[in-house]
Amino acid sequence: MGLEIKELLRVAEARLADAGCEEAKADAEELLCFLMKLDKTQLFVNRSKEPDEKLCEAYFELLDVRASRKPLHYIIGRREFMGLDFAVDARVLIPRRDTECLVEAVLAYMEREKSPPHGWRALEIGVGSGAIAVSLCRHRADLRMKAVDISPAALDAARENAAALGVHGRIRFAESDMFDGLRTGFGSAKYHIIVSNPPYIPSDALRTLAPEISEHEPAEALDGGADGLDAYRRLMEKAHLCLKKGGALFFEIGFDQAAAVTALIEGTGRYETPAIGKDLSGNDRIVFARLL
Repeated sequence: MGLEIKELLRVAEARLADAGCEEAKADAEELLCFLMKLDKTQLFVNRSKEPDEKLCEAYFELLDVRASRKPLHYIIGRREFMGLDFAVDARVLIPRRDTECLVEAVLAYMEREKSPPHGWRALEIGVGSGAIAVSLCRHRADLRMKAVDISPAALDAARENAAALGVHGRIRFAESDMFDGLRTGFGSAKYHIIVSNPPYIPSDALRTLAPEISEHEPAEALDGGADGLDAYRRLMEKAHLCLKKGGALFFEIGFDQAAAVTALIEGTGRYETPAIGKDLSGNDRIVFARLL
């Protein structure tokens, strides 16, 4: 007699917990759902069934990969974000739940402001998987976006997600190191909104992160320099040149960076007093500022 699903999951959870995976139970369930093509409810309903030997072998192979600390979402190749299903792999940072708060802040801003006559125009710096740009366009039919990234591989991933989720016609992509390639890619256009989730982890802190992050996710999407603020300094050098008068900046920040990023924005003398938004845990996570 083989193992029932509920027993198989207990074995899997113990295996992943021993390997140091923080969400061992959830990961064990997610991997089995992926393999059996079930959702969590269906898995629960079938918890007393016995999977065949071939499926069990495949499952234990996936568990070994996860136990090596390869990120769960790179294994299954998907990540849900803002209710949408994004393809993710080692080309891009895995979208985080806290980043949904950044998207929601931009959407709330567009909702409370008067819509421009010809619709909203936004620019994303560092598009990665496309989670932010694609989600914004899916939620606002009157939005057109430009999106840049320094990584050609990340741009390919973003284009794929934009196409799969039906907004590829409303996002233009270009390879650019911050603003440096914008004139070549998009001319001298100006935008109502600039949004960015830039690298903000201090370089020395990278090695202290979980292996899933430090050994697998792209370092260029994480490393913010010695104090974690290098990207914000560069953003503040030229962001005003790409914003329309009264246009808005939206940045994701580290939980302890609100004062430092606010000081960088205020130091330009070009913006209204920045506002800070919280993440799902109540930490500072978003900075918003409007161009004077």
